Amino acid sequence: MDGAMDGARAEACAACARCVIAEALPSASVPYEIHVTVEEADVDRFREACADLGVKPLLLALQLASGGVARDVMTSSIHRGDDPSAKGEARRIGEGLAAAGFRVARTKIETVPWHPLAPSRENGLEAAGGRYFEAHLAVACRPEE
Repeated sequence: MDGAMDGARAEACAACARCVIAEALPSASVPYEIHVTVEEADVDRFREACADLGVKPLLLALQLASGGVARDVMTSSIHRGDDPSAKGEARRIGEGLAAAGFRVARTKIETVPWHPLAPSRENGLEAAGGRYFEAHLAVACRPEE
């Protein structure tokens, strides 16, 4: 099959919202943000493990409505690739933290709103049961807004 036919078939397939073919997406230029959260951890040991894994440690003190503080200890890293490679990178980080003695509580992969599988009115996709889509957008506004 020639390249022109491949492109035409790919374009027709991309326009169809009846199915999702995750492995065939040309999303190599799509950025992903990966967060792996661990249960309460020794901060210094966590920082060392993150350095060994090449990821940034995030240590959040979340203010609770009840007046207390909840600590959230997680990684943050940017990965460029496709869906399977992003899942592989998240797995690598989680397994590395587990090997360093941490208990992984949650793994989250975020991407951009223009990702082909992001739920939107344009593509007719909805969030699947048990999953959601999250993206962070910069919005310029005045203080009064």
